[in-house]
Amino acid sequence: MAILKGFVEKCIHDFGTPFYLYDLSEIDKRIDELTGALPSGASLMYSIKANPFPGIIRALVSRGLGLEVSSSGEVEAASQFGSEWKKCLFTGPGKTRKDIACALRHGISHFSCESWTELDRVASEAASAGVRPNVILRVNPMHRARSHIRMAGAGTHFGFPLPDLIHDYRIRMACYSGVNVIGVHMYLGSQMIDADEVIASVKLALSISDQLSHLCGVPLKIIDVGGGFPWPFGSDTGKLLDLSRLHVGLAETIDKCGLPSEADLWFESGRYLTASSGTLVCTVLDIRSIEDKIYVVLDAGINNLGGMTGVGRALTQKLAVLPLRDCDGQEAVEVDFMGPLCTPLDCLSRGIAVQSLSVGDRVMIPNVGAYGLTASLVSFLSRSAPFEIAHRQQQICSVSRLESGYQAVSTACS
Repeated sequence: MAILKGFVEKCIHDFGTPFYLYDLSEIDKRIDELTGALPSGASLMYSIKANPFPGIIRALVSRGLGLEVSSSGEVEAASQFGSEWKKCLFTGPGKTRKDIACALRHGISHFSCESWTELDRVASEAASAGVRPNVILRVNPMHRARSHIRMAGAGTHFGFPLPDLIHDYRIRMACYSGVNVIGVHMYLGSQMIDADEVIASVKLALSISDQLSHLCGVPLKIIDVGGGFPWPFGSDTGKLLDLSRLHVGLAETIDKCGLPSEADLWFESGRYLTASSGTLVCTVLDIRSIEDKIYVVLDAGINNLGGMTGVGRALTQKLAVLPLRDCDGQEAVEVDFMGPLCTPLDCLSRGIAVQSLSVGDRVMIPNVGAYGLTASLVSFLSRSAPFEIAHRQQQICSVSRLESGYQAVSTACS
């Protein structure tokens, strides 16, 4: 920690706080771990929504990962790295014509379609562009996974309901001569702590793919089984996936269920690959004792970290807030960590036991390399975004800063 401490202090001197620090060697470790647990020959796709920071995308693409994108902005972010577009998949339940046209313009040829309406849009835009894209059909098996965030089953809007797809496929597909349907996409949920649940989701995906192939004639060149691989958020403790169990279970599942000889098996991951790389470095601005509470005000708040409770982590959870300076031997006290925004909702974590802090101290929050900055209320109160710094073995590789604000648009009445 002593060498890292010196590196962090240099970054503080050069960039000020708050800032995100991404250790690319951590990403290398997670890639090696996850690919080692997946079946031989499987493709691993990075979900850019987890963290679109250019330095992170570059690190993942350089290791041969494919990319999963869900917007025109993510297409633009991916395209600058010369990714192999045969391993780039456009997903999401609300693709606009503009999104689809942008993807086609950049050479993306694979789309996950979630409804006949969406397939209509893809086919129409492809006809206008004079291309013939590949489509995989996202299926909702109406199965409730034991996961932190459910992406299938009753109460979700993702994908074709399986009975409807079976009933309609042969008749409806006669209208789509301009696209190639080449597979099936199924994603049950995110943050699956239990390896057996991940294995079960893959088994279900293979079973449903086989069913669609035999009953409807759906080609199976790609079977995308999603992901669900967990990692703690903002904490230095938490239950991790048993990768040994996952490796054995997936091998047994594929051996038992079989995989069509022409089929490529695709997995998706964002959180697992990038979360451990990220640390948010902040400064203590103020400490206030009010009645029986101690409030520590930081220069980073919900505009920098965790404003999106929709990813399943309300800000009431306890974060790990680690002092940069040595506090060994000091008495721990319980505090609430607040951000600098003028709202009582700007709370990062409550009831955290930390050793005595002083105004001006620097603190670090680990495991925030996924769903950190861009999953926050970045534009709230119009504060500048923090710098984001990628390093490998404490050698800075890239630095960027997310920009937001208003851009004037001319109108007839202006």
